[in-house]
Amino acid sequence: MILKFNPVIRTEILLNSFFIHLCMEKQLTRIFEIKVKNTKAILDEVEKPSGATTRRLIIDYPHAITLIPLLNPETFILVKQFRYALKRETLEFPAGKVGPGETPEQAAIRELGEETGYKAEKFIKLTSYPPAMGYSSEIIHVFLTTGLTQSNVKVDPDEISQIVFKTKDELWDMIQHEPEVDPKILIGFLLGEKLGYF
Repeated sequence: MILKFNPVIRTEILLNSFFIHLCMEKQLTRIFEIKVKNTKAILDEVEKPSGATTRRLIIDYPHAITLIPLLNPETFILVKQFRYALKRETLEFPAGKVGPGETPEQAAIRELGEETGYKAEKFIKLTSYPPAMGYSSEIIHVFLTTGLTQSNVKVDPDEISQIVFKTKDELWDMIQHEPEVDPKILIGFLLGEKLGYF
C-alpha cells in the first residue's frame, strides 16, 4: 500500500504540535501535597511557555456522578444537603464520588439508593464534563434515571436532610429566578430537555 503525502495534513500536524508546545506548562517543584482519603490538594511551581514561573493549586479529585431522577414525565427528585464550603444547605440533583474499583454506572446505582431511597429500571448516560477545569481533575458523569421505585436503602440523615420533589415548571422557574443554582441542575436539566427526554 502506498501512502501519498498530503501537505494539508502535514501542516495541521505541525500547527497542532506547535499549539500543544505553546500551551504546555512544565512542573518545576512540588511545594505542597496533602491527601485525605482519595482526594489530594497539590501546590506546584510551574514554568510557563514564556519562561515565567507561577504556582498552580490543583485538587486531584476522583470522578463523580450526578443523577437526574425522573419520577414521572413531569416530576424530578432533588436533595437538600449541607455544603460545608458554602456554610449552608443547597438544593441539588443527587451526586457522589465514584468509589475505588467502581465504574460510573455502578456508582450511579449506589448513589441513587443512598441519597434518595429509590432504585431505577434504566440509567441513561447523557454526558461527562469537568466542573472546575481551572483547578480540579474531577470529571462528572451525568445519568438520567427512569422507572423509579422505592428501594430498601435508607437515606443517610448525616448527608441528606430532605428529599424534594419538583415539577419541570418549578425547575425552570428556579433556574431562571433563583441565584446560585447548582450547576449540575443547569447542565443536567437543560441537556436532558434538549435531547427530548422530558
